[in-house]
Amino acid sequence: MNLPRLLVALALIPVALAASPQLSSARDRMPRNGLSTRAVPRNLGFLNELQARRLALVPALEAILASRGPGAGFTTTGPESEKELLKYVVGCAIDPGVSVAAGGLTWSGELGLCGDTSTLGSWMKDPAQPGCLEAVSACVLARVNALGKQVPVSIRDQDDRLTLLDAVPAQRALREGPSIQSFDACGHGGPPTLHENCGWTAAYVGICKRGKRVSLQRRDPVKEPVIARVCKGIHGCDHGLADRSNPPGYPFHYAGFVGGFGEDQPIEFTCPWDVGAAPSGHLDDTYFSVMVAPAHTGSVSPRAIKAPPGATFTYPAAEREVFTYAEGAFYGDIFKAPPASHASAGDDDGRHACYSEIWSEGEAYFTDRFCAGPGLECELDAPTHPCRPLGASPHVCAATGPAPESTYLDCKEGPSSTYRWEHGVTVFLNDPSDLASGPEGWATVCSHDKCTTGAALDKWCSPSVTEVCAVDPYCCTVAWDSVCVGELESVAGSWACRMHDGDCSHPLCATGSRCEPEPDTATSCVWELCAADPYCCTTAWDSVCVGEVESVCGQTCE
Repeated sequence: MNLPRLLVALALIPVALAASPQLSSARDRMPRNGLSTRAVPRNLGFLNELQARRLALVPALEAILASRGPGAGFTTTGPESEKELLKYVVGCAIDPGVSVAAGGLTWSGELGLCGDTSTLGSWMKDPAQPGCLEAVSACVLARVNALGKQVPVSIRDQDDRLTLLDAVPAQRALREGPSIQSFDACGHGGPPTLHENCGWTAAYVGICKRGKRVSLQRRDPVKEPVIARVCKGIHGCDHGLADRSNPPGYPFHYAGFVGGFGEDQPIEFTCPWDVGAAPSGHLDDTYFSVMVAPAHTGSVSPRAIKAPPGATFTYPAAEREVFTYAEGAFYGDIFKAPPASHASAGDDDGRHACYSEIWSEGEAYFTDRFCAGPGLECELDAPTHPCRPLGASPHVCAATGPAPESTYLDCKEGPSSTYRWEHGVTVFLNDPSDLASGPEGWATVCSHDKCTTGAALDKWCSPSVTEVCAVDPYCCTVAWDSVCVGELESVAGSWACRMHDGDCSHPLCATGSRCEPEPDTATSCVWELCAADPYCCTTAWDSVCVGEVESVCGQTCE
């Protein structure tokens, strides 16, 4: 095996991560993604000064204010203010349950990347170490979006310090930002009635089979009598309000009311059909969430509801079961000294990301995510490379960590860069459409393999499917039949399903055993490709060979 092939093979070997202490305080909420894209670029001087003080976090903040003169404070106006940025810096760095106060403002810790037990050091006790600053930078960058949304995300760090939740709570606010009214206290001071939109407590998220019956139980109906509400998706809901969809009018919803259940009513309902999100690889499943309230007086535990023994659904569902779509990796150092000008920053501006394998148009997706669309002002550079091998595209991460987290490891700024960032994070989404402005930005999640017949496909699930359905709407409204499969090549020009060019046991656009060129076919793709890269016909048809279907043969594998 030649050296490039050996390096590719070594990159695929799972990397064992060293064990490290867990966080001292357990978090009970998912971090949310909602920082303005302007917040980091417009506060680079402030961020650099924060680390340059070489003090613990609170003394550093106080020293900055002292240097500004008597009565000075942090900027507080607008989504790019120092106040808003510090919400995310503190949230990423400091342990859950710990508050940071300075200049008359207070922020709360959420994730503890530089918490009291972190191997990267405690920023509350000591000056931030370089590894801490990298980890916090990655976390802050992961929580940026230009779309004005507030989206729950699962952040998984390369150093394996963050403990994932064993039970994901129902989300208390919608993607569009406003809190769900039912989680506010009731004006009358007592518990809510069954259909009253106040006084409810967030319980947990569950997973069920679409259209199947779900039956939950009260944990102790005598000692803790409760009423319950079930909602669509992972968000809580208000009774009597319209379901929420993205974009508005789309037939699948991300939040909505399913049913309310009084103290003496069994909690039984049909798993909703019309929720857009589904666990990766399990499109027949979807999510529901539960809210609880005391039936009479007092408080109620989020764990007042449980699944019965032998249940065929999951409740409560763990973080790794609810957030299953890898969006990409984020890494860099936002605390480094800012460049003389944005134009001079080049690729080394300390703010980097790459996209995962789920995106058919990763660069376009992240342009939407960071810039709210092409051609608009974008103060954070959208990534232009996949994290790991994806066809012929050069990738920037050395490997992925072991399952089930499978975080991206040791990513770099670009394919030609040599420096690798060792403290990046990988973001997982509940729904690939969470951070896209519309269907054009969604991920490649077709309901079944487009090379096989089956149900009609969503026309946005891949670019080649979009082209087919523009010519033959039947394929995306009635059924995806053999004609549709054939039109992937005849209409869209895709070789994704092509098998007959040469002697291969698999499509040319899929990895597998080696292919052999057929006699007297010197003009075939397999013949041309293997003449250029004999490895594909002597050893294996790997991802490099798949990429060469485009680079050597001039065909697309989309």
